[in-house]
Amino acid sequence: MHIDSNSGYQIDLFGNIPVLDAWWKKSKTKNRVLTLVLITWVPLLLLSLLASRETILTDYAIHMRFLIALPLLLISSMKSGERLRESFYQFIEAEILDPEDYNKLKYEINRTRELRDSKFAKIIILLLVYTVVGLYLFQFKNIENPIWRTADDGFSPAGWWFNLISQPLYFYFLFYFLYRTGLWCRLLKKVSGMKLHLKASNGDDAGGLGFLGHLLVFFIVPCFAISISLAGSMLNLVLYEGIDVNDIKFILGVLCAGFLLLLAGPLLFFFPAMKEAKHRGISEYGTLMGRQLHAFERKWLVREIDPKDNILQDEDFQSIDSNNAVIARVHSMRLVPFSLKDLVPLLVAILLPFIPVVAIKVPWKVLLAQITKVIM
Repeated sequence: MHIDSNSGYQIDLFGNIPVLDAWWKKSKTKNRVLTLVLITWVPLLLLSLLASRETILTDYAIHMRFLIALPLLLISSMKSGERLRESFYQFIEAEILDPEDYNKLKYEINRTRELRDSKFAKIIILLLVYTVVGLYLFQFKNIENPIWRTADDGFSPAGWWFNLISQPLYFYFLFYFLYRTGLWCRLLKKVSGMKLHLKASNGDDAGGLGFLGHLLVFFIVPCFAISISLAGSMLNLVLYEGIDVNDIKFILGVLCAGFLLLLAGPLLFFFPAMKEAKHRGISEYGTLMGRQLHAFERKWLVREIDPKDNILQDEDFQSIDSNNAVIARVHSMRLVPFSLKDLVPLLVAILLPFIPVVAIKVPWKVLLAQITKVIM
């Protein structure tokens, strides 16, 4: 059953940004990036210079967050949205989803679209952003702040701009990405509960769901962006506050585990269906192979072989060989849609920004050995 790809099975979860929709649609990518830099980073530089105090030039966290992380979050949202848009249509195109559940899939996609555009969600994200800012302001006196953010009576003009404009914008993009990723997880869970026709003999070693593991590559840039923002803060702590590099290992472990749980974890919803498909495939192909071997032995072993028969070229032997290859593929089927090869790029994107941080105190040879150990 063929269905037009534009018939309601597409959804762009990351392409449009709430509150900024009008600006997003009218502006080119480079103009969006330039505007964000002009709003978040340039005022901090100018205000810190005018205050004749310490400037932001030595604050690595500011540069990594507003010159690299924030633009990357913006750009990756658009690119990921375009590439993930038709991913759920693959369930229909590859005949994985039972036709009886086509309407269910369309309903869940429409429901997810409603949640994506929910005004209530927009308000919650904004409230969450300024709740985080409010907690920081409330704890201001108990936190050691960079000199450029402070003045004799509290915050400097640059500090106020950072707290009320720059930082909220970054958190807004961050929370927006996390919320939309949550919707992606929700939709995967809904689809995993539908009737799926998985084939253990499929060449992707995932019963036909291998394309889901390949989709993880589209989250590499957001992972790198969030990681480099945290790495900038860690670099400040190591350089200016003398924090031990070994203390960063725990943060890296939590960061890697968190990203993998958020992005690859939802694919585990397909574990029951994949397990059942593998067991069914082993049973069915095992039965088929047993019947074939029985017929093969009756033909070639029970009777006396005619010397004119060419055993080496007979199609019976070729058929046995082909079926053995299929059965081997069935037994090698994974129980999750992703492989280690799909996860390694994510881990590299998470760990890469922390290399300069750790390299300050750790020899390069030791550092590379540790990174290899983590990834492999």
